[in-house]
Amino acid sequence: MFAWAASDGGELWPITSTDRGETLFLTAADGTLAGILVEDGEGGWARYDMSFAEWLSRYLIGEDMAGPDTSAFCPGPVQLCLLPMTADERPEPWNGPEHGMQPCRPRQSQRPTASLGKPNGTTA
Repeated sequence: MFAWAASDGGELWPITSTDRGETLFLTAADGTLAGILVEDGEGGWARYDMSFAEWLSRYLIGEDMAGPDTSAFCPGPVQLCLLPMTADERPEPWNGPEHGMQPCRPRQSQRPTASLGKPNGTTA
């Protein structure tokens, strides 16, 4: 498995990316999964102390899940892709079920645990 060491001694595992350019990492400290770290595609980072399943559910209903002001409602179904495991295989795209969710209005409590900002020091 591919992982990076974080500055606090934890690890980051890249797990997926979105069609908007965001990249998600699982974070771990002392051998325990600690949450999700999201790079917004423009150099900004946000941390969420929750499971991937909770993060994905909130992302799909349009909450800010890649930092402040990053919401985008995904009416579904979600398109997934099984990646090849050998040189002879090809990616196999497939659609998940309709999720029947309605867009939400984000609450203050749904803001990221920490917004680590952009490389130039800004956070917006």
